[in-house]
Amino acid sequence: MSAHVSVRPRGSRLDEESALLSVLSYNLLAPAFVRPIDKRTGGVQPFAAFEWAEPAAEVLDWDVRRPRLLAQLSSCGADILCLQEVQFECSSAGAFHLPGWLQGIDGYTWLQVVSFVFYVFYGCWCCSCYGCWCCC
Repeated sequence: MSAHVSVRPRGSRLDEESALLSVLSYNLLAPAFVRPIDKRTGGVQPFAAFEWAEPAAEVLDWDVRRPRLLAQLSSCGADILCLQEVQFECSSAGAFHLPGWLQGIDGYTWLQVVSFVFYVFYGCWCCSCYGCWCCC
């Protein structure tokens, strides 16, 4: 059996060949990582000082990015979506769940969500530098 790997241009639909399994890996850039302020220095964390994202209000603002992300994910046609940096919502009981905006992606059923976001599940070190956005 030989593996067939195909890389397609950005924006291409991935469901053109029904005999092939298509997987899309997408880094959402969690809102918690957009220009977080380091409480020690008062400045933007160096890893988040995106020079390419200016003006930030038109590029990084969540209300601007969210509809664009949803449109891209809904139109990709991938059999499987692997999402990185998903910022989970949490209930008043402290349970984490998929954000409501992701539950509306056309054509997808969320059977299982697995996250490797260790700072959510293994203590909230984000509180010390970024300000807490989770339920800890």
